Order: sequence, then C-alpha cells, then structure tokens
Amino acid sequence: RRSGRRGASHCEGAVASEGAVEPPSGRSRYLAAAGARPEIVGDMPTMRRLFYEQARDGAPPMSTSSSSFSSSRASSEALGAVPPRPPGGVEGRVTLRVAQWNINCLCGIDCRSAQAASDILEVLGPLEADVLLIQEAPQGPPNEWWPEPWKSAFPTQAMRDLESGLKDLGYNVQLRTHCANSTLLCSKLPLEAATPSASLDDDHSFRGSMKEERAALLAHLRLPAGANSADSPLVACYATHLHHDNMVPGWGGVREAEVTALLRHWQAHASPKARCGILATDFNQSRRGDYSAKDWSLIAEALGKPWVRQPEDDGVADLLRGAGWRCAFDAPAAARNWPSRPPSTGAPPVSHWTGTVVDYPYVVDHQGFVEVLGVYLVYSPLSDHLPIVTDLSISI
Repeated sequence: RRSGRRGASHCEGAVASEGAVEPPSGRSRYLAAAGARPEIVGDMPTMRRLFYEQARDGAPPMSTSSSSFSSSRASSEALGAVPPRPPGGVEGRVTLRVAQWNINCLCGIDCRSAQAASDILEVLGPLEADVLLIQEAPQGPPNEWWPEPWKSAFPTQAMRDLESGLKDLGYNVQLRTHCANSTLLCSKLPLEAATPSASLDDDHSFRGSMKEERAALLAHLRLPAGANSADSPLVACYATHLHHDNMVPGWGGVREAEVTALLRHWQAHASPKARCGILATDFNQSRRGDYSAKDWSLIAEALGKPWVRQPEDDGVADLLRGAGWRCAFDAPAAARNWPSRPPSTGAPPVSHWTGTVVDYPYVVDHQGFVEVLGVYLVYSPLSDHLPIVTDLSISI
C-alpha cells in the first residue's frame, strides 16, 4: 500500500526533474543515479528529490533479470505490496504486527510542508498493526527552542487530529517519550505497565554539546492469550529514537552511548513475563553489510562531506548483536515485498531521504519464542522516512 500524492511536499515541482532514474529492484533511486553521476553524491536537494520520486512512485516493476525473492514465502507477495495482517496463528502461538515510521514532525520530505492527519491515517490504518512506533511525533506547540524550519511548519492541530484519529482506529494506549522531539507508542493491545520516559543522554560526555536529548520508554503489552490478564504473556516494546549527530566519526559516540544506556535500561526493567523485546526505530545509521561495495563507497563518500560528517559505523549494530538483539531484516525465512540483493539477507532498498536504510526493526528473544514472519516496506511521500511493517509469530 502507498498513499496518494496529496499534500506530500514542496519537493514535487520545486526541483526540476533531471530525468527519471529507475533503479533495479532492491536499490534506491539515489544510489542508482549517483553511480552514474558522481557530482550528485551527497547533494541534499537531489537526494530529497530522488527520494520523493521513489516514495511517490512506489516499487518498480520486477523484471525477469531482477534478483529473486529470498524465500518461498516472499515469492508469494507482490513487489511493493503489504499483505493483510496475518491471522491469529496456530495453537500455542499468536501473531503480532508492528509498524514503525518517522513522520518528521508532520512536516513532509522537505521539512516545510505541513501534512494532514487524514493522509497519515490513510497510510497507517490499512496496515492493521497491533503496535505503532512513531518517531518525531512531538506534542507541540513549538516553542522558542525548536529549530527551523520545523518551528514554523509544525501543524499542532494536525498532531491532535492524528492522536484522536488513531484512537478511533483502536489505539487506545498512547505513550510519549518526554523529550522535545518525542516518539509516540500506540497500541491496540492492553497495557500491563510502562516505565517512565528516561533520558538516554544523561551519562555521557557529549551532553553539554547537544541541542536536544533522546529518551526511551518501555511498554509491556498483554498478548491475546490466557484466561485473564494475570495469565497473559507480555511483549515489551521500546519507544525511542537515536540521535542524528554522533559527534565523533566512529565508535564511542553519542549513539553508542545511547544504546549502552538503553541496554542497561532493558536489563533493569524487562519483565520475566515478556516473550520478547522489540526495538523498531530510526537508528540514524546504515549498516555496511546491507550494500554492495560499489554502493557503500557512494554512501561513505556522502557521509564524509563537510556538511554531513557522520561515521560509516557508529558501533550500534555490533553492540545490539552482542547483547542478543537481532535485526528482523536478517531473518532468512521472512517474507518481504522487495527482492533480496547480495550481500544482504534482505534489507529494503531505501527508508530515508538519503537513499539509504536507517530504520530497522530489532527483536530480542533468548528462549526461541519468536519467529519473524515478514518485513515490508510501505511507500509514501508524506515524510522523509518510509514506514516499515514487521510481522512476528510468538510462542505463548
């Protein structure tokens, strides 16, 4: 599913198209173009325009020469389509659908175009997710500390309309992290307990140089099983969002410190009744293993530009892997609505306006309770990120 063209962004028409570049299935339009035109590497207006076009147009048709889907289950899914929510599952298991989306403060791909709540709901509603994890969903209204252009563009009433519209869809649990650019967790599942929102930036040396902090909130939600609420197993979901500025060009930066704090938080607060933990968010970092050497060289060149200056590897993926968290994109048997491409097990072609993937769903499950059924990309030109859907089967 993807939304229509309504209210998307000034990117349409504001930058004249220089000829459509149709990437091979499984590759972003920007990386396909940058490989042929080195002068556009790291050029932000061009990156945003190509992302807008790809988000608007959706998945390209799959040619006979395209890479095959990575599993027999995936081959049954139409390229770019999101299948209906899986049924309840076999006896002893339940299915869970989680959707994540950084909505860029409802300010569109260009950060200046206010989006209507109805358009966002048009994307989220049909997904029928049990849990929504929505980054950059501040409560508003803007104050003097907000940066431009979001300060001028943020539609406060649209955020209220989004909250009420989500309640109409059955998301009666709505929890926000306390930081200014907050994450909103919405659930159709009943809430067992939630931790207070905690800063991820209190205990590292970079805090004094940061204009904004990031936070985390852990919600324990009751899965639909058991005779009463006391018998229900739980799923533990984080609402969080890692910082866009790592401060250093490698490991030992802000994001590694934030995930270190989050892992301590998990150890202290995860319930023994939780069948698994879910961390699905904007990590603000791509993984080298998801790209060919040629594409990664283009990404690395852009990351090194003076106006970017971000690391090729911030250490977060290795830190999570070492703590037992696994990325759902790496599940070899999971269905997906894009073709796999070597060397990746199956990361999507794009999730962010930079033409890369920075949004990932992670699961921790030390006892084998969880199977990743599918991961799906949703095309929509309403934000500078794309929604991602993850389907899980959980043993109860």
